Amino acid sequence: MTFEARPAEAPPGPLVYGAALALVLLLHLFFLFSGMTPVLDGHLPGGDSYMRLLRVSHLYETGVWTDMTLPRSNWPYGESQNWTRPADVLLLSGALALKPLLGFERALFWWGSVTAPLLHMAAALALVWAAAPLVAPSRRLLVVLALLVQIPIWLYGIFGRTDHHMLIILVFVLALGGTVRMMARPLGPRGCFLAGAAAGLGLWLSLEFLVFLAAIFAALTLVWIRAGGGRARTNLWHAAGLALVVLLAVASERVPAAWLAEVHDRISAVHLLVAVLAVLFWAAASFAESRPAAATPVRRSAIAVLGAVAAGAAMLAVYPKFFLGPFVDYSSEVWPISTEITKEFQPLVPRDPASFGSLLLHLGPALLALPYLCAKVLRRRGAALWDGWLLVALGLLAYIPLTIVMRRFSPYAAVLLALVLADLAGLLFERMSAARDAPRRFLYLGLVVAVLFGPMAAAGLLLQRATAQPSLAAGPGGCSLTQLIEELNRPERLAEAPLAVLWTPNHGPRLLYDTPHAVIATLYARNYRGQLDSYAIYTATDWDVARDLVTERGIDLLVTCVHSSTYGGLSADPGMLDTQLRRGVFPPWLEPVELGGAAGGDFRIYRPVSPGQ
Repeated sequence: MTFEARPAEAPPGPLVYGAALALVLLLHLFFLFSGMTPVLDGHLPGGDSYMRLLRVSHLYETGVWTDMTLPRSNWPYGESQNWTRPADVLLLSGALALKPLLGFERALFWWGSVTAPLLHMAAALALVWAAAPLVAPSRRLLVVLALLVQIPIWLYGIFGRTDHHMLIILVFVLALGGTVRMMARPLGPRGCFLAGAAAGLGLWLSLEFLVFLAAIFAALTLVWIRAGGGRARTNLWHAAGLALVVLLAVASERVPAAWLAEVHDRISAVHLLVAVLAVLFWAAASFAESRPAAATPVRRSAIAVLGAVAAGAAMLAVYPKFFLGPFVDYSSEVWPISTEITKEFQPLVPRDPASFGSLLLHLGPALLALPYLCAKVLRRRGAALWDGWLLVALGLLAYIPLTIVMRRFSPYAAVLLALVLADLAGLLFERMSAARDAPRRFLYLGLVVAVLFGPMAAAGLLLQRATAQPSLAAGPGGCSLTQLIEELNRPERLAEAPLAVLWTPNHGPRLLYDTPHAVIATLYARNYRGQLDSYAIYTATDWDVARDLVTERGIDLLVTCVHSSTYGGLSADPGMLDTQLRRGVFPPWLEPVELGGAAGGDFRIYRPVSPGQ
């Protein structure tokens, strides 16, 4: 096996790792005790956090590993989610360890609340490790600093964020580092296998990882075409690690009878076929590599094209819907509703100062990083470490457009941008040190500050002009979610529990967690029927249509916030049911519920009238 000569890689020392850990920890503690995170007040940021705790509690109570259905959600049918078990295992393990001290529910809440910052710290350390082949030792601490100014990472790393996103980011970094290493220098079968296994774990956690997997496949293939040198065999080990983990995922997430089920929104046999095709391609390439058929880049290119066509044809023949994306089986009617109520699904197309500020917060670093990266990749072809920077470039080529279309992809772009910004800032620091006069030193120092903090500062100034966001304890229009929960937990309501409650999908998980009641709508794609029915009821101008849906769903309470429409900009018709209910006007088949405490100032709640009344 032959690889280009590479500079000796000095591994990061304990001092670098210690400084990285201290930086991340201090910033997290500052945000926690400055009141910028809500967990000390008993609130978790976002519905995903509550839903994840509900899933783990359900697993703990039932002990049924393959049961993904929460019976109180999407009432009366139950809600099956496309989330997978690795994050649940992490939360359940910590909660069980702390159970003797706190009891299971409190242990789960507090362990879940600290997992995101702990994973954030682990991701920072992993990124220092991943960057070692690409970034000079003098620049490695800058990698951590560049990561810390990436707002999309912080949004998922704060205390109380009890979901799988930071775990995905950590695995993303490990897969990145493992792949860069196997391209940068001779790596034994074990190292290549582990790099592929990390990619497989990422795919197990979320099918969003298919994007990075495509970038990895492209980078490995392009480097093999360019250099050959036995790389097909190392890539085969990578594919084997990927395939084994995906096989374990499919086998463990389902009962044996469902192992071959075609499921596109959750890891399944569909994605196992992708991994198997990768193994077959690299096995064939490894066989051809020692023969004249693969002796030149042109011949290797021909093999790669034929392999890609064959793999694409196989996927098209067996699972044609794979190419339409993971949400292919969902109703297209729900996407305008989901986009309106779920920020992660919203695009980053600038329309005003606030949205332009949001774009800068998520992708502002790309304005500085991309020109530098393009020059690095295009001008230094064949240079040492070019292969690793090619993978970073291909990743950004995929993630930046995807982030503009849907902001939930921004953390992946942020990780890759941190590497580029650190390298650029390190170059400027070196030039600052070499400058002989003070003005030039200050110029380079200013450029370093601009590279690391400029987009954030600009975005902050623009976002100041945006409308203030409601608190995490608030519902639409600033209605107090805490007051609603207190109302739903009044003794007379609990005597009838579980009641089926209809309100905005955004707060369905919180109501499920903090009350014993059931909800119709949540903000998850598999519950598109609950979202569509909820929207149809609130926006109905034909009240008989709304009544039929209320009866079909067995709804006991309809909640409205007097200050704003339940569905925001999607529901502005003055004749619709939601508008009338907020004004105190209601059809004969509903009656108002008497509210106690402070909830009456924010809410109006109605219940269906029995036909005999």
